[in-house]
Amino acid sequence: MRSNYTERTSTAKNTGKAFFGLLVSTLLTGLIGCVPPKNNTELPVTKITNLSEKAASCEVKLRQQIEAKSLQMQNVSEWDNLIKTANQLVPSTNKSNYYVSLLKNQVQNISAEYTYKTNDTKAEVSYSLSQANKNASAALYLEIRIQSQQSHSKMSVEQRLNVSENCELSINKTTLVKIKKTETDKYGYSEETIYANHEKDKFIANFTLTADQKLIDLTLEADKPTDSLPLMFTYMRGLGVTTIKTQASNKVLMKEFEMDLSLDTFKIELSAKDRIFSTKYAGSDKTLGITLTQNTKGNKWGVPLKLWQSHGLSESKDLNSFVTFQLHANYLKQNNSLQVLSEKNMTYDHMPAYWKVTEIPASTDKKLKAFQLTENAEATILDVSSAADLVSNDTIQTELPEIQTITKAILAEAKDNRREQIHLALKYLSENYPYDKSMLATNSVRPLTTKEALDRGTGVCQHFAVIFTAMTRAMKIPTRIVAGYLLTETSAGMHAWVEVEIAAGTWQVLEPQDPNSLTMMKTRNYIPVSRASTLEDRTNANELLNLIGSFTSQSYIIKAN
Repeated sequence: MRSNYTERTSTAKNTGKAFFGLLVSTLLTGLIGCVPPKNNTELPVTKITNLSEKAASCEVKLRQQIEAKSLQMQNVSEWDNLIKTANQLVPSTNKSNYYVSLLKNQVQNISAEYTYKTNDTKAEVSYSLSQANKNASAALYLEIRIQSQQSHSKMSVEQRLNVSENCELSINKTTLVKIKKTETDKYGYSEETIYANHEKDKFIANFTLTADQKLIDLTLEADKPTDSLPLMFTYMRGLGVTTIKTQASNKVLMKEFEMDLSLDTFKIELSAKDRIFSTKYAGSDKTLGITLTQNTKGNKWGVPLKLWQSHGLSESKDLNSFVTFQLHANYLKQNNSLQVLSEKNMTYDHMPAYWKVTEIPASTDKKLKAFQLTENAEATILDVSSAADLVSNDTIQTELPEIQTITKAILAEAKDNRREQIHLALKYLSENYPYDKSMLATNSVRPLTTKEALDRGTGVCQHFAVIFTAMTRAMKIPTRIVAGYLLTETSAGMHAWVEVEIAAGTWQVLEPQDPNSLTMMKTRNYIPVSRASTLEDRTNANELLNLIGSFTSQSYIIKAN
């Protein structure tokens, strides 16, 4: 261990080079490369592990294999040769970087990266180990990513593996991403995922950059100082060409790992269509060889090997980085009001359909506003509809033969009674479209069109909302999909549901998974954040930016009265 640590120290000629090189290769996943330390300072360590005995033993075994680079991707029949070639890159990597991710003082993820670079090629192998969430069928998740990068092309294969308590590995999904320069300023992007159940998801796009725009994915340079980083660009599915701007910021003094750190920091902005949708902060303590990437999901620390070895995964508590849930288990069954602390006002347009919101004297934390929320028992609001509430497109496919067949049968039974039409649409979903817990357990949740959702025959909240919206709009009933938080007995999780115009000018909140929500809807379980127009049209990148901005710009503390 010590020899490894010393070797990394002696090969560091310029901390700026290493910092920038790993910034280029890992920025988009929220990582910053560990700066090789300038000395052999002994670092204090704190053991953190709350896994079950079996899972903890498995974690130790996997971490040993990660250090030895002995873990490889499993074969996927359609990509056997590709994965075999990718696995052959693993032994050639020689430079190592280690990371510990903390969220609310818990270790959420540990990872390691191994890289090599020649004049015309960069290769990177990364391993990431996480605690599975409460809905998962696995104890841990292991992710392996192998990528090869040249000046004209990049290929990345990423495989997510379920890890049982007995340390048995099984494929969750495998994703292949390719970027290739086709002409002077033209590029091709492809992304394909094969899930364990053999379902597939494929996306292909072409994009153009001007002569002065540089694609970060094909950049091999790693010798620019961090105080003069250029504007860089990448392509992100759903957003298109994305700008990455890095700007030097202030020195930050903070305490972590029982050490006083002095971080030279950088502000990193990701924007698309002239709108900033993500801001990250990165810093490095060049003396101790520790780096930090800070964002809404917590802190990712680049650390020396010894410090990495001393930190284990914490017990997962299904934390949501935007919501702190402080209600006792039966609170929502017994109460129709609660308090919310937030930095901003609660400004969702149809909030009165859910809650009467009253600002109350601020808490002891003067940075937060305090609001009293009292449930609207009617779950309705007066508002006019617009053409957007009836749109049919490639996502909400109202003209789909299957939707036409379903809605014709509903209209034949309900005649002109809109409430009955809505009731029968809810009833159809409850009887014909079961909830798919396996999508959560296997981490395969993704946006689907109406046809894709129907063809699967089962889905999660967003797919119920898409099918329901296609049915009601086909019957000329204005409908909107909403994204926000569902409050359960013990936690708050992201969720999608609908609002429907039940009569001219009157809208009601509905849960598409509940056939009785037309008459028994309880809005005390819902905190709306934004209209989910991106679920209504998944090709609209601007709406995706709106949704990302709505979630990442607002956080809540939910308390009892």
